[in-house]
Amino acid sequence: MCAGRWRPAARAEVEVLELHRLTADLARHSAQGCASLDLREAIAAVVAADGLVVATPVLTASPSEVFDLFLTALGDGVLSGVPVLLALDSGSRRQTLDLAQVVRGRLTDVHADPVPTVVVACPADWRATAHSDAARLRSCIDQAAAERAAAMRSHRQ
Repeated sequence: MCAGRWRPAARAEVEVLELHRLTADLARHSAQGCASLDLREAIAAVVAADGLVVATPVLTASPSEVFDLFLTALGDGVLSGVPVLLALDSGSRRQTLDLAQVVRGRLTDVHADPVPTVVVACPADWRATAHSDAARLRSCIDQAAAERAAAMRSHRQ
């Protein structure tokens, strides 16, 4: 997950949160309700962000449990109206629509504002050597990034 603060006429600050490093903290929070310092800092970074890029592997037609636990730990309303670019690492393109809808649903449940284009990559994309395959993924990434940038401008107004 990438959290960024937008600065007019300056480079955006970007913080990358690797949620797998918080697995034990998220499990403890889920079971006992107490948040570690690392988890509190991760939540604070997301709260301070003007927009997010959320990337998650999709396992057995569902996002990772760590992703779900983090959304729960954020609490209700934290992501209200925050523009989100969603990226999925999937086993195949055939599952793309269903998987995107599941993850989009989880984001809208916490009141985030996912952009329309979802970036989905599968093993074929990572092995792609043909220019056309690389161009398809690049075009999708560019479209989603443009949508997120426009949503961030609208969200600030």
